[in-house]
Amino acid sequence: AQDRPTKAPTASTPAQQEALVAAVKLHDGGRYDEAIAAYGQILDESPANVEALYELAFSYAAKEDFAHSIETARRGAEYNSDLLPLFYDMMGFSLDAMGEPQQAIDAYKQGVALAPDADLYFNMGVTYLESLKDSAGARGALEQAVALDPQQADAQLLLGQVFQTGGYTTPAVLA
Repeated sequence: AQDRPTKAPTASTPAQQEALVAAVKLHDGGRYDEAIAAYGQILDESPANVEALYELAFSYAAKEDFAHSIETARRGAEYNSDLLPLFYDMMGFSLDAMGEPQQAIDAYKQGVALAPDADLYFNMGVTYLESLKDSAGARGALEQAVALDPQQADAQLLLGQVFQTGGYTTPAVLA
């Protein structure tokens, strides 16, 4: 198994936290370039601010600049933080969106090896199912998602659909 990253992230100062909130509002308003610039200013002051790195990767993905989203998520994944699964999720999503589903699966697998996470497994299942047309791979990933978070409705629903398509009527109903 891969070692967890050892770099320590830095916490936001109160001013940086205010700037983050304002930048998220820009993002939510569809003003991605302005949000990206605002996150860049925070990162100029504090390059190890993982919240700003994640939000920057998210804004790049929202504007479909997937190469920059992946590059930023990789930077964020160098830090040992609670956001680690989110960085791998962003890498997987962006790779899949770029038409690289197998690389996306690899990113999801790296993420769950470091920080098992129901959302990573769920999104891995979606990539297996929709991009790779691999229902067995999807089933395995979705079963892991449900095992980690039985309350995750999306994973339960998709797993039920995979079971139904595969002819497993009883497990489909139970999922």
